[in-house]
Amino acid sequence: LSDVLRTVRLTGALFFPMDVSSPWVDEVPAAAEFASLVLPGAQHVVSYHIVREGGCWPALRDDDPVRLEAGDVFVVPHGQPYWMASAPGLRSRAPRAEVLEFFRLMAATTAPLVVTEGGGGPERAQVVCGFLGCDVRPFNPVLEALPRMLHLRRRRGAAPDDRISRLVDLALAECEERKSG
Repeated sequence: LSDVLRTVRLTGALFFPMDVSSPWVDEVPAAAEFASLVLPGAQHVVSYHIVREGGCWPALRDDDPVRLEAGDVFVVPHGQPYWMASAPGLRSRAPRAEVLEFFRLMAATTAPLVVTEGGGGPERAQVVCGFLGCDVRPFNPVLEALPRMLHLRRRRGAAPDDRISRLVDLALAECEERKSG
């Protein structure tokens, strides 16, 4: 794992939990548009989302959505624009400037530690949204080998307290401490 991480050359990370209720939708622009806001100095930003509870529908722009359930992970390695929503047909009307301001506030930690949004409907989800900064120059073989989108399903029969869940819980607890982890 250490060799892989050295090869990827991670340069920073930002993540925040979201507590959403139906209907909700977030459209995320290309990573090049917000990278300097969330991880200044990173050559490239990889987006990822981990569903802790409930479910949602993400997709790269103009692709078919996939259903995420608790324990699933959605990764956008190459920085394409994408959306996530409580239902497949929803689209956001938020202006791009408002979306970019949200990213700036999250990186500056002036926004709430848990982002709460949606229409207050019965379908609820908890999603950890994260961004990893990495180098791409002169060559990042791990990044180059990844597809446009990854959907990692939780292993069937995995206990609710599996390793990924415990890792996410630990990261969130460290985030709430507001000190070096």
